[in-house]
This record gives sequence, structure tokens and C-alpha cells, in this order.
Amino acid sequence: MAKEINNALVDDQNLDDMMRQVTGQVPAPRRNPVPARTGKKKQDDTPYRHCSFICTPELWDKAQAIARRENFSIRQVMEHWMRLGIESYEVKNGKVKIKAERSLEDAL
Repeated sequence: MAKEINNALVDDQNLDDMMRQVTGQVPAPRRNPVPARTGKKKQDDTPYRHCSFICTPELWDKAQAIARRENFSIRQVMEHWMRLGIESYEVKNGKVKIKAERSLEDAL
């Protein structure tokens, strides 16, 4: 059994394939590895950031349903709504100013 496990590791199989081999199950077909994501950009070549937040399932389900119905990605829909929300805020409270980053040397 140890030899089977070592052979599986040498053959660069994943854990599922290794366990199927040890238990005698038929191995799953090999999948091509997924390339790592690098420097995603919007369609207009403007860099963007990954963000996440927590919301109610009802809001998420409705946002997904709208995105699907209108044939847009959830990212496009959420970005659009964020932009509208910020514009509304700025109408009420004035333009939002983004502070420039300071270096560690400036801070300490």
C-alpha cells in the first residue's frame, strides 16, 4: 500500500486520484490545470481591485437574478450600483476626496 501511495506521488496525481488508486476505484479523467490569474484588468485596460462584502441572501439573489436577466456579470452590476451610490452621496455631501498614500518612512 505504501508503494502505491509513493507511486501516486511520483506520478504527480492529486489526492483524489491517489485515494481512488489506493481504494481500487476507477481514477477520474485528468483535467488540465487551471492557469493562475494574473493582473486582471477591465475591458478598457483600467486596473481594478478585488473586493468582497457580506449581504443578505435576498439582496444577493436579486442582484444575481438581475445580472442574469440583463446578461451582465455580477461584477458589472455591482460596480454600476456602487458608482450610482457614490454619485448620490457626493450630490448630498460634496465630492469625496481620496487621501494620497504616505510611505512608511513618512509615517514613522
